[in-house]
Amino acid sequence: MPERQAALGGQDRDRVEHRSRRLGADDGQAALVQGRGDDVHVAFCRVRAHGGKLVGALHLEPYHAAWVRDLNAPFLFQTVEGDFDVRARVRVKGSAGGLPGGTWSLGGLMARVPNGLDAKSWEPRRENWHFITTGVALDRGAAVTETKGTYNSYSSLKLRPFQQGWVELRLVRVGMTLFALARPDGATAARHPPRSCERARARLP
Repeated sequence: MPERQAALGGQDRDRVEHRSRRLGADDGQAALVQGRGDDVHVAFCRVRAHGGKLVGALHLEPYHAAWVRDLNAPFLFQTVEGDFDVRARVRVKGSAGGLPGGTWSLGGLMARVPNGLDAKSWEPRRENWHFITTGVALDRGAAVTETKGTYNSYSSLKLRPFQQGWVELRLVRVGMTLFALARPDGATAARHPPRSCERARARLP
């Protein structure tokens, strides 16, 4: 089967915190971020490995960026093949705490087809990915989940109201079907968006 990049990521300047991740049996070697509160600056993003009350959490503070059409935002990834099951407990918050004060401040999980391009070889209409994120989107102060599929750099999204705070996100590939699920922290039942799952099944390479 073609390779995929299973990724944690975020967009805009507010904070995204991820806790826990599990990949399938064929996940290969995992890339780890280690530290005691030290900042690591990568492209368009500041990354911090938490200590204290959030031991094991990964903190991302993206600068202004977005995942849409040909545009990219910060993401940490691992290349996988075949079926996979990726999970993360995610909280998106503003720099002053609580919900982000602006719009389009989200973070979550993505499955992306590597395109093999770099700054010199870049060309348009080569982005193919599907994600599920949590945070704030079009309306200020309104917590949502966003599912978005991008195929040959054409993006289509769906927004759904959701609770703020910690959210468990899950992205599962079974054969040619990709499932995106979310559940509030402490809940036992996950929710998945049928339209996005159908779209992923129909167009996944």
